Amino acid sequence: GGTLIVSIPNIMNWYSRLKFLVSGEYNNYFTGKEFEGGGYHISPLHYYQIRWMLAQAGFEIEKTASNQYAGIINFSGIKILASSLLVLPLRAVMKPKSRDILEGDILIVKARKVI
Repeated sequence: GGTLIVSIPNIMNWYSRLKFLVSGEYNNYFTGKEFEGGGYHISPLHYYQIRWMLAQAGFEIEKTASNQYAGIINFSGIKILASSLLVLPLRAVMKPKSRDILEGDILIVKARKVI
């Protein structure tokens, strides 16, 4: 047995999806020009990839959480409100339905090794 805790930037939240739609870039990942300076992640993974990799390694997800909600550190209050209202109609069709995945900035996954 054993427990594994994984944290990764969440590319499936609404802010990262909107940024990708507009710019072709994910939130918290390098754009190419920043690569040499460091400080950014280089290989985006979404929740479904993490879930699949953990299952292949014999882990079962116990809990998914997030550290904060998307856009909190990236926008001023007015921009957060405007972008939230813009995305509100889309939330009904966005999947998965988990608030942590749709709104979390950093995705935290707790998994248990299945014996």
